[in-house]
Amino acid sequence: MNATPAPTPIEKPCLLIGEGIEEVRFFTALLKHLGNQGVQVEQCAGKQKLKAYLTAQVARSGFDRVDTVVIVQDADDNPAVRLESVCEAARSCGLLPPSRHAEFSDGRPRIGVFIMPDGTRPGMLESLCVDSVAGDAAMECVRGFLDCIKDRCGRVPRPIEKAQTHTWLASQEVPDKRLGEAAEAGYWPWDNAAFSGLVGFLRRI
Repeated sequence: MNATPAPTPIEKPCLLIGEGIEEVRFFTALLKHLGNQGVQVEQCAGKQKLKAYLTAQVARSGFDRVDTVVIVQDADDNPAVRLESVCEAARSCGLLPPSRHAEFSDGRPRIGVFIMPDGTRPGMLESLCVDSVAGDAAMECVRGFLDCIKDRCGRVPRPIEKAQTHTWLASQEVPDKRLGEAAEAGYWPWDNAAFSGLVGFLRRI
């Protein structure tokens, strides 16, 4: 199990907190694409450690100068439950969270929360990535491969979006990149409509 990352100095006015290292690489690449270099992207090493991570922030050098804290987490099975869990973790640390997904509170620092993939569907970051390449010709092969595994082997990978993501990535000329590495390499089409909600949210930081 990953340990909670040790506090390090905060050097930028906005702090974005993802679940793990793949989110750090993904969001760093996306923010670079958007031309926003004022965000420090970090991980809490798993959603179950978010409360402990936020609690540690008040002791960090530079936190008193942070204007915005953005928390991004996967909905998994229930986006409403995940949103409330994130907001409760923030409140327990004296932070004022927003009342809804993809919004920012008015406190200082203001808090923004985005629940993957869109605040309404079950799913995760991989759900958005799969949606963004749904029109790619390789996705027909991806679906066919996973159907073949189901028919011949009697098993279905869960969650299916992770299996689709890894299979699609394996179809590329460089087949061993993980999700975050693929973002850094420009594999994900940032201008695709699948990312519009997330991009619109990040542009309001």
